[in-house]
Parts: sequence; C-alpha cells; structure tokens
Amino acid sequence: MIEPFETERLALRPLASADVDLLVAPDENAIRLVKTASAICGKPYDYFEKRRIDSHTVRIAPKKLAVKEKSVAIIDDVISSGGTIATAARELRVQGARRVIAACVHGLFLGNAEANFNACDDVVATDTILSKYSKVSVASEFSEAIRTLA
Repeated sequence: MIEPFETERLALRPLASADVDLLVAPDENAIRLVKTASAICGKPYDYFEKRRIDSHTVRIAPKKLAVKEKSVAIIDDVISSGGTIATAARELRVQGARRVIAACVHGLFLGNAEANFNACDDVVATDTILSKYSKVSVASEFSEAIRTLA
C-alpha cells in the first residue's frame, strides 16, 4: 500500500537526475515537500514567503536567494492556476536565475495556468491528473496498492 506522502516521494525522484542547482518552495506550505526533495536528490533548498491577496493574486515577499546563473526548480504539491508559480518564477528571473522549472505532484492547471507557465522553462507533473505536463508516472505504484487491497 502507498504510505502517506509516498506519491510525493515518487514524484520527486526525477529531480535527482535533473539539471538543477537549487530547489525552491514557493511558500511556507511547500517547505516540507522541498525538504523531502532536497533529501532525495541532494540539492540545497530555500523558500519564498507568500501572501495571498485574493483567489487570483499573490505577492512574494522579496527575499534574496543565491540563484544568479543557476537552474532552479520550484516545487509544490498542487498547481491550480499557476499564479504562485509564475510569481515565484518571475522573482527568480529578476534575481538572475538562468533556468526555472516548475514541478508538482498534482497538476490541476485551471484557468490561466498555461499562460502563467510562460514564466517557466519547463513544467513537470505526475500522472495523478493527466495533462500534457504529466512527465512522471506513478501508475505502477497505484496499481500495486490497489492489488494489495483486493
């Protein structure tokens, strides 16, 4: 059976071989996830402090990160509209990041999500919700978990 958070661990495994220098949580809620990713792939991590203004607007508190000329992965559990990801990606670009990818466990990709991804070089999600960004399969693990229940 899949243990709690195991789907997240499975989704984060490809980051171990990804060409990234730093992992970033877009807000405090994703710190646990980015710490797990850091432990899996041996890359350093940091996080932004986010303030939600309304359901479509977020503000990332200015925080200087060591990203100049680095490849950075923004990691979150769920991406809905991509607004938080876009805001974080733009801030990383302002600070000099050369490449920004977004990675999530569950990609809902609602509303303007696709337009918001213009701020990123790549977007990676699992296949828990199928989309054109589903690049990591957790199907075999779910299949095995279902078989153990039968």
